[in-house]
Amino acid sequence: MDDQTSGKDLIAAVKDVQNGKLVEYASQNKLKKSSFKFKNVLKELGVDEIDNMWDVLSKTVINQVETIIGSNSKGSSNKSRDSPSKKASQEVSHVIQAAIDLAIVILEQRMPASQGLLHMVVFLNRIIFELPGSLDNLKNNIALLCEKMFHLNYLYQDHELITFNTLLYVIKRSLAAKPTKKDVKRIYALRSLFPKIISMQEEVDTNEVFNIYKKCATSPLYLSMLEGQKIITSILILDSDYVSQIHEAVKRYLPSATLAQGSAYGKAYFDAWSSSVKANSKALQKELEICVQDLILMAVNGRRKSLVGALRKLLAQFSSQKKEPYVSKMLYNLYQPILWRFLKHPDGLIRANTAQLFLDVFPLEDPDVKIVAIDQELNDQMLLIKDLLIDDFPIVRSTAVIGLCIAMSINWELFPDDMLRTYFKIIVNDLSCDSSSADVRCAVAKGFKVLLENPLTLPTMQVILPRLKPLFHDISDPVRVAFCQLLLRVKKICAIKYFNIVPIEHLLARMEEDTVIAKLIVNLICNSYFPKDEGPDGWLTRCVEMIKKDRGASRVFFQYAPSFIGLDATAQFMIRAVKGIHFYVRSKAMAKDAATKESQKELFNSLHDSMECMEEAVGFHDPDVVSGLLDAVAIMWLSSLHNLEKSENKGLLKLIVAKLAKSLGDLSLYYKDTAVWESVYYLSSFMPSRNIPSLASLCFLRLKDLDSTAVPEDYMTLLQCLCNHNESSGLIGLFKEWIEMGFQQPADKPPATKKRKSKKSNEPVEPRFDKHLLAVQLLNAVLNHRSCQKVVLTKHPELLKDLLNFTDDLKRKVELSSENNICKEDEMFLRKLLYALLQISVLLHAEENYNSVKFVEDIVLWIQDKLLRPACMEISLNTSQKRSRLQKNQQSAAFEQFTFEICNDVCHIITDMTLLGYMNPKSLKFLKFGMKLLSLGFGGKLILPISKLLFNHISYGVYKTIEDDDSSILKFVPDSFSKIIQCLDNEDFLKAIPMTDSKEAQSLLAGSLLLMQPHNSLKELVSSVTTMVTKTILNSILNSVESWDDIEKKCDPFQLIPISKSGAFLLSMMCLKPKIMVYFLQQLQKYLLNSGRDIQSWVACYVIVVNLSEIKNLSKTISKEMHCLVDKMEGLLLEHHPLKDIDTDKPSPQDTSKSSNEDEEELSFGEHCQYEYKKLKDLLLQKAKML
Repeated sequence: MDDQTSGKDLIAAVKDVQNGKLVEYASQNKLKKSSFKFKNVLKELGVDEIDNMWDVLSKTVINQVETIIGSNSKGSSNKSRDSPSKKASQEVSHVIQAAIDLAIVILEQRMPASQGLLHMVVFLNRIIFELPGSLDNLKNNIALLCEKMFHLNYLYQDHELITFNTLLYVIKRSLAAKPTKKDVKRIYALRSLFPKIISMQEEVDTNEVFNIYKKCATSPLYLSMLEGQKIITSILILDSDYVSQIHEAVKRYLPSATLAQGSAYGKAYFDAWSSSVKANSKALQKELEICVQDLILMAVNGRRKSLVGALRKLLAQFSSQKKEPYVSKMLYNLYQPILWRFLKHPDGLIRANTAQLFLDVFPLEDPDVKIVAIDQELNDQMLLIKDLLIDDFPIVRSTAVIGLCIAMSINWELFPDDMLRTYFKIIVNDLSCDSSSADVRCAVAKGFKVLLENPLTLPTMQVILPRLKPLFHDISDPVRVAFCQLLLRVKKICAIKYFNIVPIEHLLARMEEDTVIAKLIVNLICNSYFPKDEGPDGWLTRCVEMIKKDRGASRVFFQYAPSFIGLDATAQFMIRAVKGIHFYVRSKAMAKDAATKESQKELFNSLHDSMECMEEAVGFHDPDVVSGLLDAVAIMWLSSLHNLEKSENKGLLKLIVAKLAKSLGDLSLYYKDTAVWESVYYLSSFMPSRNIPSLASLCFLRLKDLDSTAVPEDYMTLLQCLCNHNESSGLIGLFKEWIEMGFQQPADKPPATKKRKSKKSNEPVEPRFDKHLLAVQLLNAVLNHRSCQKVVLTKHPELLKDLLNFTDDLKRKVELSSENNICKEDEMFLRKLLYALLQISVLLHAEENYNSVKFVEDIVLWIQDKLLRPACMEISLNTSQKRSRLQKNQQSAAFEQFTFEICNDVCHIITDMTLLGYMNPKSLKFLKFGMKLLSLGFGGKLILPISKLLFNHISYGVYKTIEDDDSSILKFVPDSFSKIIQCLDNEDFLKAIPMTDSKEAQSLLAGSLLLMQPHNSLKELVSSVTTMVTKTILNSILNSVESWDDIEKKCDPFQLIPISKSGAFLLSMMCLKPKIMVYFLQQLQKYLLNSGRDIQSWVACYVIVVNLSEIKNLSKTISKEMHCLVDKMEGLLLEHHPLKDIDTDKPSPQDTSKSSNEDEEELSFGEHCQYEYKKLKDLLLQKAKML
């Protein structure tokens, strides 16, 4: 297209749109590089020519659109017409788009709009919804054309003729699946059309329009934008008759609204109400006030915290403007009838909600009444706040405290001194130590933090805050956190010092022990030890004081301090601390040399003076101070390392390493024989080995001087240093060498004991040959320490794999120990080595060409074949038989204990592997092995690890095989429970269970049932296990009764009937998980109705219910199930003994005196059952009232 295109060419193209010239011109007009522009061509045409052109183009567009609408409607019923109609639609849409582009140029050039153009725009607006959905871009362009004509005011009146459908289209577009903010802004620009469109009842459906408006009022996009909020305001003021409908839509949305959306609704409601007031629209104002009062009632009766919070944010937009008299008047009229009624409501939650609203609008005043009346009403409101502070419901008290503190912070001058004293007396003396609710105590700290925002409160708070010090040591975590946040607010106030509220000693002690608030305390005191107006020397002096005062607290402080002081300050402190120690050490060494030379006397004096200054100011002569500072540097290094390794901090990292390594090499040699060696070695281990080459040899030298009596404090630092210093390969090699020495030592020659050298004797100390025992001790320490384990596993897995070659030697030596007794040291060596090898096998699970599960399976098979089978240690599980004693020719008790320890270690490893998902979920080898161990003499000692194994098997084994429906796998779970129940029936087994393991084992067994309960395919298993447990508990009660005849004759209270130890164990197990307890009660009901319909089973159920009723804090669900069970018991009792009127206050026969027994008729057993039943029912009713 060239520049020679004339206006006549454009007119010709309009007259014959079929030739495609018009569409071609329009496409060229859009191209920036094209020289053809509609505006240049239109300048050549006169007004009449443009009018005639638009008459023709308007008719063409109308005809073209009618063909699209017609083809679309016909094509909808005939699939064969779909393709041509779509093609035709696309061709026609190009023509219409060209006409729109030409019209936009006319509008942009502010040229007069001809009648044909106006007629076309009105037509396009009218049919915008009739166009096919595939032409949405065309619809949007039509809407943009109509909007442009509206904004340029081409129609001085009747704008709605070209915009009524456009506005509805854009609104629907903004409510689509992926709306944009741009659409909302377009609607905002057209908001003046809202009332005009409603009046066009012939063109639009008013109800449909208002339904669209409702969707706008509940759109998250609209609520998130200021323009959207103003659109909602415009919708609210459209028509007083429709306000209630919009309000109902908002009410339905509010339960899911956020706090920000609640605030947005508040702005919309307030703007709408204020607009109605300014416009003097009484009807609309009344409707909006009814809506606001409805929202107040909704907040009062709200049961969800999120809903009440959103409503408070909404209403806060009104209360924030109450300084305006007309707003204050409205709030008074709306709130007063609600507040005075609901503040006395019997429901505590409603009172709390009302108290929140009341304190949000406090003081509630009517500006039209006299000042005397206002003062009296204000006094009444203050007395009402006092009543709220001492309310019986904790949430009311906590709400009142926070609300009152906010009100006092805003209106401090309104409160008389005597009323303030009353409030503070209640808050400080009562609420701050409210033992019934931690929320109330927490509210005190939060409220006082808000109160500090008003400077006028500071003189009063300066006196009151020290009395709140007990909150700092509160047992509740949220209370301590809230009080620390209060102290942080105090820190910003010059008039009050935080250490006058809580002494620094208390802060340090709590910082060391309390991980919840440790970081908050560090933030609180950090500026005191790292003031910005001082340098590293001042920081060093201050931090030394903390180290001297509380070494443990200082370690926590230095852990969190880098996050508050920054990397630069951290680096300066670390460098200054190490350099200071190094300078002191060098000065001391130089002074020592100078003291021996007469010529260097002046040098000695100057060095001596400088050392005295450093000792006095810092305390470098004190080993505790030096080690504390070095520990501080190491802790700060670890805390900052992640940030130091970032690319932007590489230069700082190199500087720190260079400065520290330069000094630490000398320090490691100087302090190697002092108490400071651990701190020096540990910090030095983080430096490159080339900078401190002597560190590794020093650590190995110390390790080699240890013996098997060493404790972790003697070697853990050395192990960490060697691993940090990339010497883990040498460390493992040393372990291997020592372990080999253990196997080379003759089995019949125990390690020599270390003899102490007496003062008078000159005999040399006999060396200990126990390095092998030390090796396994150190090996286990490395494997159990997280950082050491990571190093050796990442860098030297092949060395760990080499250690597994000791397995055969270990097995052989253990087998020999069954024939020949070995010493305790060798037993410990073999057991610890086996445990270490098992750990290594688990850690190497991810390695290629290695099967850790196969290794553990081999160990288990070896234990079964070589240790358990020949031992003959199985016990009889028949309760009528006692365990037979081991014969003299059988294994000794020592070897039995040795075998138990090995089995215990293996069980722990198997349990961990099951938890990690290493095991085949379909395999039952290890679970069967665990069940077999229960049958041994020491089976009771293994109840805890085997319970863990069963729990993990159910969690990670059975669930994965549910879809396979393998009955053999699923059936083994109830078989395992049956085995455990069978073992528990043995008295020796119960005695062997450690007291410390009993409760945890019960919790794991109950947890196993709880895991299976939700799965439909496992419900039968749970039911069978629960039924088995139920029968066992009932039988244990029945078997504990020696003679039922005596019970029927004596009529003793049923609650005195004992439960056997096994029954008590199982009953406690079923009560540890509430859901399992409910299921157990349901199974008990079924058993009572189906199987156990005799009076003896009834009595056993009675004993169970009495024991269960003694449990504290029973839930309502459990209490309901217990009542259901008791009702079933009543029906069974009536079958055996018809009900008679028995006075429950009448003493039972065993409680009466002999003389009265002679005169009164004794109760029969049936009457005694009824008497006991009524007592049980009264007991449960009393418990239910306490819930």
